[in-house]
Amino acid sequence: MRKPASPLKTPPFPERGFTLVELSMVMMIVGLLIGGILKGQEMIANSRATAVIAQVRSYEAAIATFKDVNDAWPGDLATAAERIPGCNENCTPFIDGRSNDIVGRANWADDWETQTDGTAHAPAASEQDETVLFWTHLMLSGLIGGGNTKWLYSDTPASIAWNETHPATPSGGGYVVGYGSGLRLPGDPTPPPSPGNPASGPNGIMLMVVSTPDMGSATAMTEPGKQPFNASMAARIDDKIDDGLPHSGNVMAYGYSQTCFGSTGSDTPPAYKGGISGSYDCGLTFLIGK
Repeated sequence: MRKPASPLKTPPFPERGFTLVELSMVMMIVGLLIGGILKGQEMIANSRATAVIAQVRSYEAAIATFKDVNDAWPGDLATAAERIPGCNENCTPFIDGRSNDIVGRANWADDWETQTDGTAHAPAASEQDETVLFWTHLMLSGLIGGGNTKWLYSDTPASIAWNETHPATPSGGGYVVGYGSGLRLPGDPTPPPSPGNPASGPNGIMLMVVSTPDMGSATAMTEPGKQPFNASMAARIDDKIDDGLPHSGNVMAYGYSQTCFGSTGSDTPPAYKGGISGSYDCGLTFLIGK
């Protein structure tokens, strides 16, 4: 008896990989995507740096106007209650140190401890309260916007906070004010002061960008990952507004030595750390007057 014919087997499809043309097209698309992402990040970083610079410039102008009109720094004006609209006796700085051309403690740079105890006192309880009144005087004078001055009229101390008692930056953190006596900033890896190498920190009234308004101490200001900027952002701002170097000029840096600062060798000017790093290890100070 004849066996039934076997069903025809379908030949298998031949195995086929990507051609060189296809691979090159994929690689080109991936490259375009990565380039677009990096370009977008570059544009965002530039816009944030530009926003911080514009903010600092506006504060410099406001402070200069206040000083021209009142012949005193904001926060340090002894006659604030009489001269500033909306002020009362709580606008007046603490009797010790008022109208001495120093905002806050004269020895702040000795230890970089916080200028406040976390509250805004009404009336002022110490010379450190000048650093809170500094922003309040500018607000009530109509020279800067934002913030809240209601704490002046309350019997209960108010908590200091960004966009309440202190202004915030567009990139995170915000501004505190104080007096630098020329001592090095926290984390500065340059050689210690000597007769041939004097101290190179800010000398005068300065704005300092910090992560929290009650931030203080050299330890907190050098903790990695807890500062307002990464090295790239700090360098952008410094380069656009000053000399681009972290240890000189009117803009200086503090932070975690290993990742905020670059070489300090004798053959290379001290610089910000090279390369791309997302770690927020740098802060900045802006000298506004001596």
